[in-house]
Amino acid sequence: MHSQLKQKKKMKNIGELKKIYKIILDTCFIFNDYPYYDIATEEYFNNELGFYDSMYIALVRKLEFDGIVSFDKHFSNRGINKID
Repeated sequence: MHSQLKQKKKMKNIGELKKIYKIILDTCFIFNDYPYYDIATEEYFNNELGFYDSMYIALVRKLEFDGIVSFDKHFSNRGINKID
């Protein structure tokens, strides 16, 4: 019973977090064509990253998708390598 309540609360928190990400990301034109708040939310919960690190990863993935940067799998040096 306790674990069900905990899971329900976590799902509510994820839902709230997604709403927050959506509001933030929808105000940034760079994110408007893809739901990167899902990636940020997943990174936030799966990797126990902070809010800004999660947003950073979502941004890098967006830039990678657009061919602007490459995302280093090991995330060394913050994982950014500019593509010339």
